[in-house]
Amino acid sequence: MTRSLRRAAGSLVLFALLGAAAPARADEADDFDTSWIGARLGIFYRPEMNLKARVAGTGVTQPLGLLGSNIDIRDDLGVRQTVQSDYMFQNGILEGEVFFDTRWSSVALWAVAPYEYEGKATLTRTVNFGGAQFTASTPVESRFRQFHVGIDIKINIINNRWVRLSPVVAARVLAVDWEVKTLGLKGDTSDIKTPLKYDDAALIPYPELGFEVRAGLRKWFEVDLKFTGSYFTYDQIQGSTVCLDFGVTAYPIPFVGLRLGGRYLQYDIRSKDRRDAKDSFDLDLEYLGATFSIIVRFG
Repeated sequence: MTRSLRRAAGSLVLFALLGAAAPARADEADDFDTSWIGARLGIFYRPEMNLKARVAGTGVTQPLGLLGSNIDIRDDLGVRQTVQSDYMFQNGILEGEVFFDTRWSSVALWAVAPYEYEGKATLTRTVNFGGAQFTASTPVESRFRQFHVGIDIKINIINNRWVRLSPVVAARVLAVDWEVKTLGLKGDTSDIKTPLKYDDAALIPYPELGFEVRAGLRKWFEVDLKFTGSYFTYDQIQGSTVCLDFGVTAYPIPFVGLRLGGRYLQYDIRSKDRRDAKDSFDLDLEYLGATFSIIVRFG
């Protein structure tokens, strides 16, 4: 996957540089408008979740309940990749975006609605749970619920009818509300030490930097690629993230677009002091899925 993605990114950047070299007179004669106000309504189609975690806590209701144990949600907890949500359409999670574009800058506010995965399994190895040790053959049930929100600010260093090339500065939040139950005990993420909370969800804010390229005959058709990532450390947490979002959009009419794409999200987030048996956590988390959207824009 990485080799083909690098080739795609290189092709789009080359296209951007060629577009930048186009004569200025062509831009002056073109009727393409670089300033838009619009919205995108879409679905994140059946995203696949992978999680390997080690989470500790205090008392018998510890986060994930698995004190000192490394878990894989598929192998250990039997989590199915059948996603569920109160905000679904055609097996996809609803998501939305509002954007404001000018020739020199763009701002996008977006959110992916809450969605979850469930699992039922019988443990195949011994783990420590809630301060007690449970041997293999212990039945467990689990639920992993999350949502995403963010704001992207883009500086359009190239923006014409063929190409838009934009460095991206973003602020985003991952919200997780996970729980594991067994033999009358329940562990969840409410005790994870994160800067913000919302209801039972632990909120993990993080910044990202990257770039976005859009190329094509942009009034009618464009290919886009956005790559952002970060390394951060603050409060009691540290980690790194990667976001790759790509797609193809066709505009049957200039003000309405149909987009087909894909998205990959990766998080490696952990507490700074992993030696703390009461409050430490270490998450290696990935999401991957297709996206489908309708875009409405007004120039």
